[in-house]
Amino acid sequence: MKMTRIGLLLLALSLSFSACQNNSDSNSSGESMEVNKADFAGSADFQVDTLMSTIEWRGTQNVSNKTHTGNLSLKEGTLLVKEGQLVGGKVMIDMNSITVTDLKGNSKGKLEGHLKADDFFGAETYPTATFEIASITPVDTIGGATHMLAGNLTIKDITKSVSFPTQVRMVEDAVLATTLPFKINRTEWGVNYRSGLMGTIKDKIIEDEIGLTLKVRATLPK
Repeated sequence: MKMTRIGLLLLALSLSFSACQNNSDSNSSGESMEVNKADFAGSADFQVDTLMSTIEWRGTQNVSNKTHTGNLSLKEGTLLVKEGQLVGGKVMIDMNSITVTDLKGNSKGKLEGHLKADDFFGAETYPTATFEIASITPVDTIGGATHMLAGNLTIKDITKSVSFPTQVRMVEDAVLATTLPFKINRTEWGVNYRSGLMGTIKDKIIEDEIGLTLKVRATLPK
C-alpha cells in the first residue's frame, strides 16, 4: 500500500510537470495570434495607432500611363468593437502629410507641393479629411476581404458615400483593418485639376480616379 501511494504521487507530479511544459511551449513563439472574440464581449473604443496606420494612393496620367504613388498619414481615429465585431469608427486624415514615393529630390518636392495646393487638395484651407463608417457587412472571402465597409468620405468639406472590401482581424489587443485596393473619382470632391471634365487637352489629362488602400491598426487605450 505504501509503494502504491508513492507511485501515485510520482505519477501526479509527472502529469503536472508535463502540463506546465506544454503551456509554456504554446506561448513561446512570440508571434501574433488570433484572439477569441469572446475576449471582447463588451463594447470598447480602440484608438488608431497613427504610426502603424497609413493610406497608400496611386494616380495616373491618362495618355502616357505614367503613374505616381505615395502615402497619407492618419491624424487620429477610433474603431468601435462590440461583442468581438467591428461595428463603427471614424478616422481623420492629415492632408498636409501627403508624400510621393516614386520620385526623389526636386521632382518629389514639387509634386508634393502641387498636391497640397489649391488646385488639388487645398491642404492649407482643408488640412484634414475624414472617413466615418456607416455600415459593415460580412462577406464571403473575396481576395482576403472579410467585410464590406460603407461610409462617408469628406474631402474639401464635400461628403460622398463610398464602399470597399476590407479584411478585419482581431489580433492580440488590436484591431487590424486593411482594405483591398479601391478607387474614388476625385472630381466628386472638387479636385478637378487636368480632369477631362474641365476641357483639358487629351495629352495633359490626369485620370479622374485615384487608387487608395487603407491600412489601419487600433488598440485599446492604456
